[in-house]
Amino acid sequence: MNKTFKGISSILIPIYNSEYVINDCLFSLSNSKEINEYDVELILINDGSLDNTDKLIKSFIKEKSEKLRIKYISHEKNLGIVKALNSGIRKCNSEYIFRLDADDKWVEGRLVKSLSKFKDLDSLKQNYAIVGTYMRGSSGRIYKSPKVVDSLFQHFFGGFVHHPTWCIKGEILRKYLYKTKSPFDDYYLLMRLILDDYKFYNIPEVLVIYNDSIKSSSRLTFLNFDIRAINSLLIKFAFLRFWIRSFLRIKNQKKTNKYIFINEVKNIINKNSRLKESKLISFFARYVNSVLYKTYIFFKYRN
Repeated sequence: MNKTFKGISSILIPIYNSEYVINDCLFSLSNSKEINEYDVELILINDGSLDNTDKLIKSFIKEKSEKLRIKYISHEKNLGIVKALNSGIRKCNSEYIFRLDADDKWVEGRLVKSLSKFKDLDSLKQNYAIVGTYMRGSSGRIYKSPKVVDSLFQHFFGGFVHHPTWCIKGEILRKYLYKTKSPFDDYYLLMRLILDDYKFYNIPEVLVIYNDSIKSSSRLTFLNFDIRAINSLLIKFAFLRFWIRSFLRIKNQKKTNKYIFINEVKNIINKNSRLKESKLISFFARYVNSVLYKTYIFFKYRN
């Protein structure tokens, strides 16, 4: 047992209408030896659930409160995942914050391996903010990511740090918070961190069981797939404009260009537009996004 890991971590879990999955998630944590051994705090945010979620959570707390540190936040109405996450973050003072969704499961070893990797990375003094991992979907699919994510060019093609696998430094998450609508809340946060010269590392091992069923009603991150595809393409155009401005402008305008870019992407995500209702544009956007992503993956891993 590494005593330096004790009492320094929290697990942040936003929850909405999760009566069919929440017990599996919570008991994957309570049955974990490392969660109990290292005195990990669970922060549960019930975002206005309309089913029996509240009752199940309270039953779990009653049963496990003597063994686990649990903070329970219950919203009277549904505020959305971004406000749910931020309300949990504001109640968290831990050095490290792990993410997990209500329909996912914890894999034993994630805590120790993530914190050990952070210890190794901090010795390099290279500004790492997040340690992620691979995931295995309920479908059997393995979700992989590059070991190191450290450039805006990588982020142009995809987020590359799966949100339910994050272990992020608490002081950084409390400073940046989530600023945009789901499901781009994590993508936008990663982008802001990269622009401020932070890096991310992915442990090449499955340490989260991810519910990738499209029927999962407990997902707070659902968004019309057409809008999601169009947003992704519009963001790529914002990247291109940012790089063109960076190439043309003098160095002392770098901060201004970054500010313009950050706000442009934020507006794309948060604002509604008739453009986003077009099925034809959505089809085109999905095609372009897919080609770009597959091209990047091909050249990245062809050897």
